[in-house]
Amino acid sequence: MPAFTLHYLFGTDTLHDLENGRIKRAARNYPCAFSLGLQGPDIFFYYLPMYLKEEKIGTMMHDGGANLFFRNLMAYQEKLADEGERELVLAYMAGMLGHYSLDTVFHPYVYAYTDFHPGLKQSKSYYARHFAMESDLDLLYLRKQKGISPREFRQYRTIALSYQEQRGLAKALCSAILRTYQRGFTVPAMMAVIYSMRLGTAALRDRTGFKKWLVQRLEKPFFGCPLVSSLIEGGKVQNPDKLCNQNHVSWRNPWDLTVESKKSAAELYEQAKRRYGRILRLLEVYPKSSRAGRQELWSRIGNLSYHSGL
Repeated sequence: MPAFTLHYLFGTDTLHDLENGRIKRAARNYPCAFSLGLQGPDIFFYYLPMYLKEEKIGTMMHDGGANLFFRNLMAYQEKLADEGERELVLAYMAGMLGHYSLDTVFHPYVYAYTDFHPGLKQSKSYYARHFAMESDLDLLYLRKQKGISPREFRQYRTIALSYQEQRGLAKALCSAILRTYQRGFTVPAMMAVIYSMRLGTAALRDRTGFKKWLVQRLEKPFFGCPLVSSLIEGGKVQNPDKLCNQNHVSWRNPWDLTVESKKSAAELYEQAKRRYGRILRLLEVYPKSSRAGRQELWSRIGNLSYHSGL
């Protein structure tokens, strides 16, 4: 759930450097759709009824099927008769490709840093470490790029879609998810998913620091670790140089220990940004591209796991 801010900053940063064209126009006309797309499948983690299901669509989307999902979303977008709806879905898709680009490059480092072990059931303390790291990255990048603290940044305002925008994106997601993962959602249920993220980010905002302090004390008897409070961004990061691997310490992808790197968080960010920029430029010319040109987009996107980048 954290890293909302980092995903937002990453997407808007890359968009700023993009040449003027249909993608930039769509994102400017539908900024909240673009911002929602930047949160990728994470929107499902804010929808509490989803936790009652054995198979969670947010987890399924992170694990695989990315390429087919984007193809199905594009196919839906191209068939829309209304130009405004096409632009709305394009803005969302462009944003979601940003989430995918950052996760597939950055997530392996997050999992390595937090000592994740694939195949094992993770403890509550592991998730607390993971959430805390991503919250700290949010804080650092918000200060670096905007010069403000999380208390001054209202995440929920960036995804304040209108009813019609929510409905249009809900229909697109229902179609693409059904065709990709064979999981059906009603349009009202998907609209509830979208709105839940807005409510969740508003609830996690802590203007004074009291909310984080209170939740830490209330949850300790139940979880034995700062689980929920780790989702609430604080005001100070312990050892930011270590967190961002400024000393270029070697780390390995937990899913494939032969994949080793010494890259820092800043280098991973720039690597992901270059990749995302190339994808957006191919998406920009997609409608007029030849068959080979269109295939280049899908090849560039690949079919990677949001978790492992593999």
